Amino acid sequence: MKQAGKHAYRSLSSKIFFRIFVVYFFIASVLTAFQMVDVYLRHKHSFMQKMDTYGQSIEESLGLAIWDFDEEKVDALSEGILKIPVVIGIKITSLKDGSVILKKGIVLDEAGDVDISNSVISNSAVDDTVDRNVLSIFRENLLESPRTIQHERHDKPVAVLVLYSNTATMFEGVKYSLLIILGSALLKTFTLWCLFTLILGRFLVRPLQELTQIVSAVRASSIKSSTFLREQKGDDELSVLQVAFHQMLTRLEDANKHIESTNQRLNQEVSAKQLAMEEVRVLNEKLENRILERTEKLEESDNFMHQLVESIPNPVFYKGLNGRYDMVNEAFKKEFDLQGTVYGAEANLMDADFLQDISIADEEKRDRKIISCQEVMSYEVSLKDHRGNLHELLISKAPMLDAAADCLGVVGMMMNIQERKALERELQTFATIDALTGCYNRRYFLEQSGKETSRGCRHGYVQALLYLDIDYFKKVNDKYGHQVGDRVLVQFALECKTLLRDGDIIGRLGGEEFAVLLPHTPMEAAIQVAERLRQRIESMEVKAREIVKVTTSIGISALGDGIDLEESIRRADTALYVAKSAGRNQVKCFQESNEC
Repeated sequence: MKQAGKHAYRSLSSKIFFRIFVVYFFIASVLTAFQMVDVYLRHKHSFMQKMDTYGQSIEESLGLAIWDFDEEKVDALSEGILKIPVVIGIKITSLKDGSVILKKGIVLDEAGDVDISNSVISNSAVDDTVDRNVLSIFRENLLESPRTIQHERHDKPVAVLVLYSNTATMFEGVKYSLLIILGSALLKTFTLWCLFTLILGRFLVRPLQELTQIVSAVRASSIKSSTFLREQKGDDELSVLQVAFHQMLTRLEDANKHIESTNQRLNQEVSAKQLAMEEVRVLNEKLENRILERTEKLEESDNFMHQLVESIPNPVFYKGLNGRYDMVNEAFKKEFDLQGTVYGAEANLMDADFLQDISIADEEKRDRKIISCQEVMSYEVSLKDHRGNLHELLISKAPMLDAAADCLGVVGMMMNIQERKALERELQTFATIDALTGCYNRRYFLEQSGKETSRGCRHGYVQALLYLDIDYFKKVNDKYGHQVGDRVLVQFALECKTLLRDGDIIGRLGGEEFAVLLPHTPMEAAIQVAERLRQRIESMEVKAREIVKVTTSIGISALGDGIDLEESIRRADTALYVAKSAGRNQVKCFQESNEC
Protein backbone atom coordinates (compact mmCIF):
# COMPACT_ATOMS: atom_id res chain seq x y z
CA MET A 1 0.00 0.00 0.00
CA LYS A 2 2.81 2.34 0.90
CA GLN A 3 4.59 1.51 -2.32
CA ALA A 4 1.48 2.21 -4.37
CA GLY A 5 0.89 5.53 -2.60
CA LYS A 6 4.50 6.52 -2.92
CA HIS A 7 4.45 5.79 -6.63
CA ALA A 8 1.20 7.76 -7.08
CA TYR A 9 2.52 10.92 -5.39
CA ARG A 10 5.80 10.65 -7.25
CA SER A 11 3.78 10.52 -10.51
CA LEU A 12 1.75 13.59 -9.41
CA SER A 13 4.88 15.63 -8.73
CA SER A 14 6.27 14.54 -12.08
CA LYS A 15 3.12 15.72 -13.82
CA ILE A 16 3.23 19.10 -12.05
CA PHE A 17 6.90 19.54 -12.77
CA PHE A 18 6.52 18.38 -16.38
CA ARG A 19 3.75 20.88 -17.16
CA ILE A 20 5.58 23.80 -15.53
CA PHE A 21 8.82 22.84 -17.22
CA VAL A 22 7.17 22.46 -20.65
CA VAL A 23 5.63 25.96 -20.40
CA TYR A 24 8.93 27.44 -19.26
CA PHE A 25 10.89 25.58 -21.92
CA PHE A 26 8.51 26.72 -24.66
CA ILE A 27 8.66 30.39 -23.59
CA ALA A 28 12.45 30.24 -23.13
CA SER A 29 12.87 28.58 -26.55
CA VAL A 30 10.72 31.21 -28.29
CA LEU A 31 12.49 34.12 -26.56
CA THR A 32 15.91 32.60 -27.28
CA ALA A 33 14.97 32.02 -30.91
CA PHE A 34 13.74 35.61 -31.28
CA GLN A 35 16.91 36.90 -29.64
CA MET A 36 19.15 34.80 -31.91
CA VAL A 37 17.20 35.85 -35.02
CA ASP A 38 17.41 39.52 -33.96
CA VAL A 39 21.19 39.30 -33.45
CA TYR A 40 21.56 37.47 -36.77
CA LEU A 41 19.45 39.97 -38.72
CA ARG A 42 21.23 42.97 -37.16
CA HIS A 43 24.59 41.49 -38.07
CA LYS A 44 23.37 40.67 -41.60
CA HIS A 45 22.15 44.27 -42.06
CA SER A 46 25.49 45.62 -40.86
CA PHE A 47 27.31 43.15 -43.12
CA MET A 48 25.33 44.25 -46.21
CA GLN A 49 25.96 47.93 -45.34
CA LYS A 50 29.67 47.16 -45.21
CA MET A 51 29.46 45.47 -48.63
CA ASP A 52 27.64 48.54 -50.00
CA THR A 53 30.38 50.79 -48.54
CA TYR A 54 33.04 48.77 -50.39
CA GLY A 55 31.12 49.22 -53.63
CA GLN A 56 30.71 52.95 -52.97
CA SER A 57 34.45 53.35 -52.36
CA ILE A 58 35.31 52.38 -55.94
CA GLU A 59 32.19 53.74 -57.66
CA GLU A 60 33.74 56.98 -58.90
CA SER A 61 36.99 55.42 -60.15
CA LEU A 62 35.19 52.45 -61.70
CA GLY A 63 32.71 54.73 -63.51
CA LEU A 64 35.55 56.73 -65.10
CA ALA A 65 37.43 53.55 -66.07
CA ILE A 66 34.37 51.99 -67.73
CA TRP A 67 33.51 55.23 -69.52
CA ASP A 68 37.10 55.50 -70.84
CA PHE A 69 37.26 51.75 -71.71
CA ASP A 70 40.31 51.42 -69.44
CA GLU A 71 40.35 47.63 -68.95
CA GLU A 72 43.62 47.67 -66.95
CA LYS A 73 42.18 50.11 -64.45
CA VAL A 74 38.93 48.14 -64.16
CA ASP A 75 40.95 44.96 -63.60
CA ALA A 76 43.13 46.64 -60.96
CA LEU A 77 40.11 48.01 -59.09
CA SER A 78 38.44 44.59 -59.12
CA GLU A 79 41.65 42.91 -57.87
CA GLY A 80 41.79 45.41 -55.01
CA ILE A 81 38.18 44.87 -53.95
CA LEU A 82 38.64 41.05 -54.08
CA LYS A 83 41.43 41.32 -51.50
CA ILE A 84 38.84 42.36 -48.91
CA PRO A 85 38.18 39.21 -46.81
CA VAL A 86 34.38 39.41 -47.00
CA VAL A 87 34.23 39.82 -50.81
CA ILE A 88 34.44 36.53 -52.73
CA GLY A 89 33.29 37.66 -56.18
CA ILE A 90 32.68 40.70 -58.37
CA LYS A 91 30.69 41.14 -61.58
CA ILE A 92 30.27 44.27 -63.71
CA THR A 93 27.47 44.34 -66.30
CA SER A 94 27.07 47.02 -68.96
CA LEU A 95 23.76 48.92 -68.96
CA LYS A 96 24.18 49.65 -72.64
CA ASP A 97 23.78 46.17 -74.04
CA GLY A 98 23.57 43.93 -70.95
CA SER A 99 26.97 42.30 -71.61
CA VAL A 100 29.29 41.26 -68.76
CA ILE A 101 32.29 43.61 -68.64
CA LEU A 102 34.15 41.74 -65.91
CA LYS A 103 33.53 38.65 -63.75
CA LYS A 104 35.88 37.40 -61.02
CA GLY A 105 35.69 35.02 -58.10
CA ILE A 106 32.44 33.29 -57.17
CA VAL A 107 29.41 34.92 -58.83
CA LEU A 108 25.94 34.02 -60.06
CA ASP A 109 25.48 33.48 -63.80
CA GLU A 110 22.40 34.50 -65.83
CA ALA A 111 20.61 31.24 -64.90
CA GLY A 112 21.07 31.89 -61.16
CA ASP A 113 23.69 29.14 -60.74
CA VAL A 114 27.02 29.55 -58.93
CA ASP A 115 29.82 30.36 -61.38
CA ILE A 116 33.49 30.25 -60.33
CA SER A 117 35.17 32.51 -62.86
CA ASN A 118 38.91 31.79 -63.20
CA SER A 119 39.46 33.46 -66.57
CA VAL A 120 40.85 36.65 -65.00
CA ILE A 121 42.36 35.41 -61.73
CA SER A 122 44.97 32.81 -60.90
CA ASN A 123 44.09 29.18 -60.19
CA SER A 124 45.46 29.39 -56.66
CA ALA A 125 43.13 32.29 -55.87
CA VAL A 126 40.14 30.28 -57.14
CA ASP A 127 41.17 27.22 -55.10
CA ASP A 128 41.46 29.38 -51.96
CA THR A 129 38.01 30.83 -52.58
CA VAL A 130 36.49 27.39 -53.14
CA ASP A 131 38.11 25.98 -49.96
CA ARG A 132 37.00 28.93 -47.90
CA ASN A 133 33.45 29.40 -49.16
CA VAL A 134 32.10 27.03 -51.81
CA LEU A 135 32.74 23.86 -49.80
CA SER A 136 31.02 25.26 -46.70
CA ILE A 137 27.50 24.35 -45.71
CA PHE A 138 26.40 27.76 -46.99
CA ARG A 139 27.89 27.34 -50.47
CA GLU A 140 24.48 27.83 -52.19
CA ASN A 141 23.63 31.03 -50.27
CA LEU A 142 25.50 33.79 -52.09
CA LEU A 143 24.84 37.36 -50.96
CA GLU A 144 24.60 40.09 -53.60
CA SER A 145 25.26 43.83 -53.17
CA PRO A 146 24.30 45.50 -56.48
CA ARG A 147 25.14 49.12 -57.21
CA THR A 148 24.59 51.27 -60.30
CA ILE A 149 27.82 52.93 -61.52
CA GLN A 150 27.35 56.43 -62.91
CA HIS A 151 29.73 58.62 -64.85
CA GLU A 152 30.55 61.55 -62.59
CA ARG A 153 30.68 64.32 -65.22
CA HIS A 154 27.79 63.11 -67.41
CA ASP A 155 25.64 61.88 -64.51
CA LYS A 156 24.70 58.87 -66.61
CA PRO A 157 24.46 55.23 -65.48
CA VAL A 158 26.98 53.12 -67.35
CA ALA A 159 27.08 49.77 -65.59
CA VAL A 160 25.92 47.67 -62.63
CA LEU A 161 28.50 46.56 -60.05
CA VAL A 162 27.58 43.47 -58.01
CA LEU A 163 29.76 42.39 -55.06
CA TYR A 164 29.27 38.81 -53.81
CA SER A 165 29.81 37.26 -50.43
CA ASN A 166 28.18 34.28 -48.74
CA THR A 167 26.39 33.46 -45.52
CA ALA A 168 29.34 31.43 -44.23
CA THR A 169 31.54 34.55 -44.18
CA MET A 170 28.77 36.59 -42.60
CA PHE A 171 28.02 33.85 -40.05
CA GLU A 172 31.63 33.85 -38.77
CA GLY A 173 31.10 37.27 -37.15
CA VAL A 174 27.93 36.33 -35.30
CA LYS A 175 28.27 32.65 -34.36
CA TYR A 176 29.94 33.29 -30.99
CA SER A 177 27.15 35.67 -29.94
CA LEU A 178 24.57 33.03 -30.92
CA LEU A 179 26.44 30.32 -28.97
CA ILE A 180 26.53 32.56 -25.85
CA ILE A 181 22.75 33.17 -26.10
CA LEU A 182 22.07 29.43 -26.57
CA GLY A 183 24.40 28.45 -23.71
CA SER A 184 22.74 30.96 -21.39
CA ALA A 185 19.29 29.54 -22.17
CA LEU A 186 20.46 25.95 -21.56
CA LEU A 187 22.07 26.93 -18.23
CA LYS A 188 18.84 28.59 -17.06
CA THR A 189 16.81 25.52 -18.05
CA PHE A 190 19.17 23.14 -16.22
CA THR A 191 19.09 25.33 -13.08
CA LEU A 192 15.27 25.36 -13.12
CA TRP A 193 15.22 21.56 -13.47
CA CYS A 194 17.44 21.08 -10.39
CA LEU A 195 15.51 23.58 -8.23
CA PHE A 196 12.09 22.11 -9.08
CA THR A 197 13.31 18.56 -8.38
CA LEU A 198 14.53 19.54 -4.87
CA ILE A 199 11.52 21.73 -3.98
CA LEU A 200 8.83 19.26 -5.10
CA GLY A 201 10.54 16.40 -3.30
CA ARG A 202 10.84 18.33 -0.04
CA PHE A 203 7.50 20.19 0.15
CA LEU A 204 5.07 18.03 -1.87
CA VAL A 205 6.11 14.39 -2.30
CA ARG A 206 7.13 13.71 1.32
CA PRO A 207 4.06 15.36 3.01
CA LEU A 208 1.68 13.54 0.66
CA GLN A 209 3.29 10.19 1.52
CA GLU A 210 2.73 10.84 5.24
CA LEU A 211 -0.90 11.86 4.60
CA THR A 212 -1.49 8.67 2.61
CA GLN A 213 -0.26 6.50 5.50
CA ILE A 214 -2.56 8.30 7.97
CA VAL A 215 -5.68 8.08 5.77
CA SER A 216 -5.01 4.38 5.06
CA ALA A 217 -5.33 3.68 8.80
CA VAL A 218 -8.93 5.00 8.86
CA ARG A 219 -11.57 2.22 8.80
CA ALA A 220 -14.93 2.78 7.16
CA SER A 221 -16.74 0.85 9.95
CA SER A 222 -15.57 3.17 12.73
CA ILE A 223 -15.20 6.96 12.55
CA LYS A 224 -13.27 6.91 15.87
CA SER A 225 -10.25 5.47 14.02
CA SER A 226 -9.79 8.95 12.50
CA THR A 227 -9.04 10.54 15.85
CA PHE A 228 -5.32 10.71 15.11
CA LEU A 229 -6.11 12.34 11.79
CA ARG A 230 -8.23 14.98 13.47
CA GLU A 231 -5.50 15.84 16.00
CA GLN A 232 -2.86 16.57 13.28
CA LYS A 233 -2.66 20.35 13.10
CA GLY A 234 -0.30 22.80 11.48
CA ASP A 235 -0.11 26.09 9.60
CA ASP A 236 0.38 24.77 6.04
CA GLU A 237 -2.06 23.53 3.40
CA LEU A 238 -1.35 19.80 3.96
CA SER A 239 -2.11 20.07 7.71
CA VAL A 240 -5.40 21.77 6.92
CA LEU A 241 -6.06 18.98 4.39
CA GLN A 242 -5.70 16.36 7.17
CA VAL A 243 -8.41 18.01 9.27
CA ALA A 244 -10.63 18.36 6.19
CA PHE A 245 -10.33 14.59 5.60
CA HIS A 246 -11.66 13.95 9.13
CA GLN A 247 -14.64 16.23 8.58
CA MET A 248 -15.32 14.59 5.21
CA LEU A 249 -15.46 11.09 6.77
CA THR A 250 -17.95 12.29 9.36
CA ARG A 251 -20.21 13.80 6.71
CA LEU A 252 -19.98 10.63 4.60
CA GLU A 253 -21.32 8.54 7.52
CA ASP A 254 -24.35 10.84 7.82
CA ALA A 255 -24.83 10.85 4.06
CA ASN A 256 -24.91 7.03 3.92
CA LYS A 257 -27.88 6.92 6.29
CA HIS A 258 -29.73 9.56 4.28
CA ILE A 259 -29.02 7.74 1.01
CA GLU A 260 -30.51 4.45 2.28
CA SER A 261 -33.83 6.13 3.14
CA THR A 262 -33.82 8.02 -0.15
CA ASN A 263 -33.21 4.83 -2.16
CA GLN A 264 -36.32 3.19 -0.75
CA ARG A 265 -38.47 6.16 -1.78
CA LEU A 266 -36.87 6.30 -5.25
CA ASN A 267 -37.51 2.59 -5.87
CA GLN A 268 -41.22 3.16 -5.42
CA GLU A 269 -41.19 6.12 -7.82
CA VAL A 270 -39.18 4.15 -10.42
CA SER A 271 -41.79 1.36 -10.44
CA ALA A 272 -44.53 3.88 -11.19
CA LYS A 273 -42.48 5.53 -13.94
CA GLN A 274 -41.69 2.19 -15.59
CA LEU A 275 -45.41 1.67 -16.21
CA ALA A 276 -45.64 5.15 -17.78
CA MET A 277 -42.54 4.50 -19.93
CA GLU A 278 -44.10 1.33 -21.35
CA GLU A 279 -47.07 3.34 -22.56
CA VAL A 280 -44.74 5.97 -24.09
CA ARG A 281 -42.75 3.22 -25.83
CA VAL A 282 -45.85 1.93 -27.59
CA LEU A 283 -46.71 5.44 -28.79
CA ASN A 284 -43.11 5.98 -30.00
CA GLU A 285 -43.22 2.82 -32.10
CA LYS A 286 -46.32 4.06 -33.90
CA LEU A 287 -44.74 7.50 -34.46
CA GLU A 288 -41.49 5.98 -35.73
CA ASN A 289 -43.37 3.92 -38.30
CA ARG A 290 -45.09 7.03 -39.64
CA ILE A 291 -41.80 8.97 -39.72
CA LEU A 292 -40.11 6.08 -41.56
CA GLU A 293 -42.78 6.11 -44.25
CA ARG A 294 -42.46 9.89 -44.64
CA THR A 295 -38.65 9.66 -44.77
CA GLU A 296 -38.75 7.08 -47.55
CA LYS A 297 -40.94 9.37 -49.65
CA LEU A 298 -38.61 12.32 -49.02
CA GLU A 299 -35.57 10.23 -49.95
CA GLU A 300 -37.20 9.21 -53.24
CA SER A 301 -37.90 12.87 -54.02
CA ASP A 302 -34.40 13.90 -53.00
CA ASN A 303 -32.82 11.17 -55.15
CA PHE A 304 -34.86 12.31 -58.14
CA MET A 305 -33.74 15.93 -57.70
CA HIS A 306 -30.16 14.80 -57.23
CA GLN A 307 -30.20 12.73 -60.44
CA LEU A 308 -31.86 15.60 -62.29
CA VAL A 309 -29.16 18.12 -61.24
CA GLU A 310 -26.30 15.69 -61.88
CA SER A 311 -27.59 14.90 -65.37
CA ILE A 312 -27.04 18.55 -66.41
CA PRO A 313 -23.62 18.67 -68.18
CA ASN A 314 -22.94 22.31 -67.18
CA PRO A 315 -21.96 23.47 -63.67
CA VAL A 316 -25.05 24.12 -61.52
CA PHE A 317 -25.08 25.61 -58.00
CA TYR A 318 -27.34 27.01 -55.29
CA LYS A 319 -25.95 29.65 -52.94
CA GLY A 320 -27.70 30.82 -49.76
CA LEU A 321 -28.04 34.38 -48.48
CA ASN A 322 -24.93 33.90 -46.35
CA GLY A 323 -22.82 33.25 -49.48
CA ARG A 324 -22.45 29.53 -48.70
CA TYR A 325 -22.87 26.92 -51.44
CA ASP A 326 -25.62 24.58 -50.24
CA MET A 327 -25.55 22.53 -53.46
CA VAL A 328 -23.21 22.07 -56.43
CA ASN A 329 -23.20 19.30 -59.03
CA GLU A 330 -20.28 17.21 -60.28
CA ALA A 331 -19.78 19.43 -63.34
CA PHE A 332 -19.21 22.39 -60.98
CA LYS A 333 -16.63 20.41 -58.98
CA LYS A 334 -14.89 19.26 -62.13
CA GLU A 335 -14.70 22.85 -63.44
CA PHE A 336 -12.95 24.12 -60.28
CA ASP A 337 -11.25 20.82 -59.29
CA LEU A 338 -13.11 20.53 -55.95
CA GLN A 339 -13.21 17.43 -53.75
CA GLY A 340 -16.02 16.10 -51.55
CA THR A 341 -19.33 14.30 -51.70
CA VAL A 342 -21.80 14.87 -54.50
CA TYR A 343 -24.96 16.48 -53.13
CA GLY A 344 -25.79 18.73 -50.19
CA ALA A 345 -22.53 18.16 -48.31
CA GLU A 346 -20.89 21.45 -49.36
CA ALA A 347 -22.06 23.05 -46.11
CA ASN A 348 -18.83 24.96 -45.62
CA LEU A 349 -17.97 25.75 -49.28
CA MET A 350 -17.54 29.49 -49.88
CA ASP A 351 -16.19 31.55 -52.79
CA ALA A 352 -12.97 32.09 -50.83
CA ASP A 353 -12.32 28.33 -50.84
CA PHE A 354 -11.61 28.21 -54.59
CA LEU A 355 -11.58 31.78 -56.02
CA GLN A 356 -9.04 34.59 -55.68
CA ASP A 357 -9.88 37.83 -53.84
CA ILE A 358 -10.65 40.03 -56.87
CA SER A 359 -13.05 37.41 -58.28
CA ILE A 360 -14.79 37.04 -54.90
CA ALA A 361 -15.53 40.78 -54.65
CA ASP A 362 -17.10 40.92 -58.13
CA GLU A 363 -19.24 37.81 -57.57
CA GLU A 364 -20.50 39.04 -54.18
CA LYS A 365 -21.45 42.40 -55.74
CA ARG A 366 -23.49 40.67 -58.47
CA ASP A 367 -25.15 38.31 -55.95
CA ARG A 368 -26.25 41.26 -53.77
CA LYS A 369 -27.80 42.94 -56.82
CA ILE A 370 -29.68 39.77 -57.80
CA ILE A 371 -30.99 39.27 -54.23
CA SER A 372 -32.01 42.91 -53.71
CA CYS A 373 -33.55 43.50 -57.16
CA GLN A 374 -34.80 39.91 -57.62
CA GLU A 375 -33.81 39.93 -61.28
CA VAL A 376 -32.18 37.41 -63.62
CA MET A 377 -28.60 38.19 -64.68
CA SER A 378 -26.40 36.68 -67.44
CA TYR A 379 -22.81 37.81 -67.97
CA GLU A 380 -19.40 36.69 -69.21
CA VAL A 381 -16.60 36.65 -66.65
CA SER A 382 -13.02 35.44 -66.23
CA LEU A 383 -12.45 33.83 -62.81
CA LYS A 384 -9.14 32.76 -61.32
CA ASP A 385 -9.08 29.90 -58.83
CA HIS A 386 -6.53 29.50 -56.01
CA ARG A 387 -4.27 27.43 -58.28
CA GLY A 388 -4.04 30.36 -60.72
CA ASN A 389 -6.09 28.61 -63.42
CA LEU A 390 -8.26 30.94 -65.53
CA HIS A 391 -11.92 30.01 -66.08
CA GLU A 392 -13.73 31.99 -68.80
CA LEU A 393 -17.43 31.42 -68.20
CA LEU A 394 -20.91 32.49 -69.27
CA ILE A 395 -22.90 32.59 -66.01
CA SER A 396 -26.71 32.84 -65.66
CA LYS A 397 -28.09 33.56 -62.19
CA ALA A 398 -31.60 33.99 -60.81
CA PRO A 399 -33.06 34.53 -57.32
CA MET A 400 -34.57 31.51 -55.52
CA LEU A 401 -37.95 32.58 -54.04
CA ASP A 402 -40.18 30.86 -51.50
CA ALA A 403 -43.99 30.75 -51.47
CA ALA A 404 -44.11 34.24 -49.93
CA ALA A 405 -41.87 35.67 -52.71
CA ASP A 406 -39.01 36.15 -50.25
CA CYS A 407 -35.53 35.52 -51.64
CA LEU A 408 -33.82 32.43 -50.22
CA GLY A 409 -30.61 32.60 -52.24
CA VAL A 410 -29.19 32.49 -55.76
CA VAL A 411 -29.37 29.58 -58.21
CA GLY A 412 -27.15 29.59 -61.26
CA MET A 413 -25.68 27.72 -64.20
CA MET A 414 -22.27 28.15 -65.89
CA MET A 415 -20.99 27.47 -69.40
CA ASN A 416 -17.26 27.28 -70.17
CA ILE A 417 -16.51 29.60 -73.14
CA GLN A 418 -12.73 29.36 -72.97
CA GLU A 419 -12.40 27.91 -76.49
CA ARG A 420 -14.58 30.66 -77.93
CA LYS A 421 -12.56 33.35 -76.16
CA ALA A 422 -9.30 31.82 -77.40
CA LEU A 423 -10.66 31.89 -80.96
CA GLU A 424 -11.64 35.56 -80.55
CA ARG A 425 -8.14 36.45 -79.29
CA GLU A 426 -6.56 34.51 -82.16
CA LEU A 427 -8.69 36.41 -84.69
CA GLN A 428 -7.75 39.69 -83.01
CA THR A 429 -4.05 38.76 -83.32
CA PHE A 430 -4.42 37.88 -87.00
CA ALA A 431 -6.10 41.25 -87.57
CA THR A 432 -3.21 43.26 -86.04
CA ILE A 433 0.04 41.28 -86.40
CA ASP A 434 1.96 40.33 -89.53
CA ALA A 435 2.03 36.52 -89.43
CA LEU A 436 5.56 36.19 -90.85
CA THR A 437 7.59 38.83 -88.98
CA GLY A 438 5.53 39.40 -85.84
CA CYS A 439 5.47 43.17 -86.51
CA TYR A 440 2.25 45.20 -86.74
CA ASN A 441 0.56 44.93 -90.13
CA ARG A 442 0.01 48.05 -92.22
CA ARG A 443 -3.52 48.82 -90.96
CA TYR A 444 -2.70 48.39 -87.26
CA PHE A 445 0.61 50.25 -87.59
CA LEU A 446 -1.18 53.27 -89.10
CA GLU A 447 -3.84 53.07 -86.36
CA GLN A 448 -1.37 52.94 -83.45
CA SER A 449 0.98 55.49 -85.02
CA GLY A 450 -1.96 57.84 -85.59
CA LYS A 451 -2.86 57.65 -81.90
CA GLU A 452 0.75 58.26 -80.84
CA THR A 453 1.05 61.19 -83.31
CA SER A 454 -2.10 62.76 -81.83
CA ARG A 455 -0.66 62.41 -78.31
CA GLY A 456 2.59 64.00 -79.45
CA CYS A 457 0.78 66.98 -80.97
CA ARG A 458 -1.42 67.33 -77.88
CA HIS A 459 1.47 67.23 -75.37
CA GLY A 460 4.05 68.91 -77.60
CA TYR A 461 6.86 66.33 -77.74
CA VAL A 462 8.92 65.61 -80.86
CA GLN A 463 8.68 62.40 -82.90
CA ALA A 464 10.43 60.86 -85.88
CA LEU A 465 9.54 58.28 -88.53
CA LEU A 466 11.95 55.78 -90.14
CA TYR A 467 11.10 54.17 -93.50
CA LEU A 468 13.24 51.06 -94.16
CA ASP A 469 13.61 48.96 -97.30
CA ILE A 470 15.80 45.84 -97.78
CA ASP A 471 18.17 46.45 -100.69
CA TYR A 472 17.98 44.06 -103.67
CA PHE A 473 15.50 41.82 -101.86
CA LYS A 474 14.11 40.54 -105.17
CA LYS A 475 17.55 39.18 -106.04
CA VAL A 476 17.60 37.24 -102.74
CA ASN A 477 14.26 35.62 -103.62
CA ASP A 478 15.37 34.87 -107.18
CA LYS A 479 18.73 33.41 -106.14
CA TYR A 480 17.87 31.51 -102.94
CA GLY A 481 14.12 31.08 -103.14
CA HIS A 482 11.19 32.59 -101.25
CA GLN A 483 11.78 30.37 -98.19
CA VAL A 484 15.20 31.97 -97.61
CA GLY A 485 13.65 35.35 -98.39
CA ASP A 486 11.10 34.80 -95.61
CA ARG A 487 13.92 33.90 -93.21
CA VAL A 488 15.68 37.15 -94.14
CA LEU A 489 12.49 39.11 -93.38
CA VAL A 490 12.08 37.35 -90.01
CA GLN A 491 15.71 37.97 -89.02
CA PHE A 492 15.46 41.59 -90.24
CA ALA A 493 12.40 42.21 -88.01
CA LEU A 494 14.07 40.50 -85.04
CA GLU A 495 17.21 42.64 -85.31
CA CYS A 496 15.10 45.81 -85.47
CA LYS A 497 13.03 44.83 -82.41
CA THR A 498 16.20 44.02 -80.45
CA LEU A 499 17.65 47.48 -81.07
CA LEU A 500 14.46 49.55 -80.62
CA ARG A 501 12.88 50.68 -77.34
CA ASP A 502 9.73 49.19 -75.85
CA GLY A 503 7.70 52.32 -76.71
CA ASP A 504 8.77 52.41 -80.36
CA ILE A 505 6.20 51.19 -82.94
CA ILE A 506 7.38 49.00 -85.83
CA GLY A 507 5.22 47.73 -88.70
CA ARG A 508 5.56 45.93 -92.02
CA LEU A 509 3.97 48.15 -94.69
CA GLY A 510 4.75 46.01 -97.75
CA GLY A 511 6.82 43.08 -98.98
CA GLU A 512 10.27 44.25 -97.79
CA GLU A 513 9.22 47.72 -96.54
CA PHE A 514 9.07 48.52 -92.81
CA ALA A 515 8.30 51.69 -90.85
CA VAL A 516 9.28 52.67 -87.29
CA LEU A 517 7.69 55.49 -85.23
CA LEU A 518 10.07 56.90 -82.58
CA PRO A 519 8.17 58.90 -79.89
CA HIS A 520 10.06 61.53 -77.84
CA THR A 521 12.90 61.45 -80.40
CA PRO A 522 14.44 64.53 -82.09
CA MET A 523 15.96 64.24 -85.56
CA GLU A 524 19.54 64.00 -84.26
CA ALA A 525 18.68 60.99 -82.12
CA ALA A 526 16.59 59.47 -84.94
CA ILE A 527 19.59 59.64 -87.29
CA GLN A 528 21.74 57.82 -84.69
CA VAL A 529 19.08 55.12 -84.27
CA ALA A 530 18.79 54.70 -88.05
CA GLU A 531 22.56 54.45 -88.44
CA ARG A 532 22.74 51.77 -85.74
CA LEU A 533 19.94 49.88 -87.49
CA ARG A 534 21.76 50.12 -90.82
CA GLN A 535 25.01 48.81 -89.29
CA ARG A 536 23.17 46.01 -87.50
CA ILE A 537 21.46 44.84 -90.70
CA GLU A 538 24.73 45.11 -92.62
CA SER A 539 26.39 42.72 -90.15
CA MET A 540 23.39 40.33 -90.07
CA GLU A 541 23.92 36.83 -91.48
CA VAL A 542 21.24 34.34 -92.54
CA LYS A 543 22.34 30.73 -93.02
CA ALA A 544 21.15 28.97 -96.19
CA ARG A 545 23.17 27.01 -98.75
CA GLU A 546 25.64 29.81 -98.10
CA ILE A 547 25.70 32.82 -95.80
CA VAL A 548 23.19 35.41 -97.02
CA LYS A 549 23.91 39.07 -96.21
CA VAL A 550 21.69 42.05 -96.96
CA THR A 551 21.72 45.81 -96.43
CA THR A 552 18.99 48.37 -95.84
CA SER A 553 18.27 51.91 -96.98
CA ILE A 554 16.52 54.21 -94.49
CA GLY A 555 14.58 57.43 -94.96
CA ILE A 556 13.83 59.74 -91.99
CA SER A 557 11.13 62.34 -91.47
CA ALA A 558 9.89 64.35 -88.49
CA LEU A 559 6.32 64.60 -87.14
CA GLY A 560 4.58 67.52 -85.53
CA ASP A 561 4.51 71.27 -86.32
CA GLY A 562 1.75 70.68 -88.87
CA ILE A 563 3.24 67.47 -90.31
CA ASP A 564 0.74 64.65 -89.86
CA LEU A 565 1.44 60.91 -90.12
CA GLU A 566 0.46 60.61 -93.80
CA GLU A 567 2.69 63.53 -94.80
CA SER A 568 5.54 62.20 -92.67
CA ILE A 569 5.34 58.79 -94.39
CA ARG A 570 5.41 60.49 -97.78
CA ARG A 571 8.47 62.52 -96.80
CA ALA A 572 10.26 59.49 -95.33
CA ASP A 573 9.52 57.57 -98.55
CA THR A 574 11.03 60.45 -100.55
CA ALA A 575 14.16 60.35 -98.36
CA LEU A 576 14.31 56.55 -98.85
CA TYR A 577 14.24 57.05 -102.62
CA VAL A 578 17.16 59.50 -102.29
CA ALA A 579 19.12 56.90 -100.25
CA LYS A 580 18.53 54.22 -102.90
CA SER A 581 19.49 56.60 -105.71
CA ALA A 582 22.71 57.44 -103.86
CA GLY A 583 23.84 53.80 -103.88
CA ARG A 584 21.72 52.11 -101.15
CA ASN A 585 22.86 51.02 -97.65
CA GLN A 586 22.53 54.65 -96.54
CA VAL A 587 20.52 56.83 -94.16
CA LYS A 588 18.89 59.95 -95.59
CA CYS A 589 16.45 62.41 -94.09
CA PHE A 590 13.96 64.70 -95.75
CA GLN A 591 15.64 68.00 -96.76
CA GLU A 592 12.76 70.38 -97.50
CA SER A 593 12.38 71.77 -93.95
CA ASN A 594 16.02 71.43 -92.99
CA GLU A 595 15.04 68.51 -90.77
CA CYS A 596 18.58 67.09 -90.96
